[in-house]
Amino acid sequence: MSRKAVLILAALIILVIAAVAASPLLALHSLRSAARSGDVAQLDRTVDFPAVREDLKRQLQGQLATRVQSDRELTSNPLADCSTRISMNTFASAR
Repeated sequence: MSRKAVLILAALIILVIAAVAASPLLALHSLRSAARSGDVAQLDRTVDFPAVREDLKRQLQGQLATRVQSDRELTSNPLADCSTRISMNTFASAR
């Protein structure tokens, strides 16, 4: 391969790496400017709110289950078990 071809290939690789590195920053800038200007449509296009909501529900359920299982007082209390189940169902049915 000629020296010129190697330089072009290296430049292309650097450009791809720069684009991949800049992508999150550009997305963050877009989110910030949409939030500051109150552009709800842009926020809705940028953020997958149903996916965020589902992920938050899973995280809250996991944290609740972990805390309940690690607390001896809660594991031996039947009312705590009932309230934990109610909380889990509330997270599961939340929109």
